[in-house]
Amino acid sequence: MAMSDTSIGPDPDGGWSREWVTVANARVYPPEISALVQPCGVVDAKGEYCGHSATWRGRRPMMTPPENPVEPVATLAGRHLFAGQLWAHFGHFMVESLARLWAFSETKPESIVFIPKRPAAAAALKGYQRDFFELLGIDVPITILTGPRIVEELIVTGQGLGLGPIDRGTPEIHEFFHTGFAKDVEPDGPK
Repeated sequence: MAMSDTSIGPDPDGGWSREWVTVANARVYPPEISALVQPCGVVDAKGEYCGHSATWRGRRPMMTPPENPVEPVATLAGRHLFAGQLWAHFGHFMVESLARLWAFSETKPESIVFIPKRPAAAAALKGYQRDFFELLGIDVPITILTGPRIVEELIVTGQGLGLGPIDRGTPEIHEFFHTGFAKDVEPDGPK
């Protein structure tokens, strides 16, 4: 299957926001600088940047190919889902950090892999993030990579939600939240 052009922004009606790629022996690079636009993301074993891994705002990517990346020394074995950047800010977490989880049920990864938005960020989930993942039915480990890592098999989904034209979300992300969020929570209150 031919992949869509990732040099243009995500589109809720089609294109790369509604597809995923699987990258063998992916190199995942967290940001090294704290900035609005950061060199970080996923590179394949041949050194090609995986455009599906970039987060966009409006008409420009907030993640760009890493410059002179070092070869990672550690490997994460197995099949994992790249979820992009993990934001500590609640609003950005909701709109940008959850934007790639739409293929979770279909791809059945062993874990979810994030990179932090800020290099100095803690490598642990905040309480509200843990609670939100639990409400989504995410029952696999969540890894936050603070250093470069090779991932044996990495599923990289397109950005299904965000800021700009993608703000209304793709049908896939709508379905993911509609069918998966808080499905075990029983109503408690007056009819």
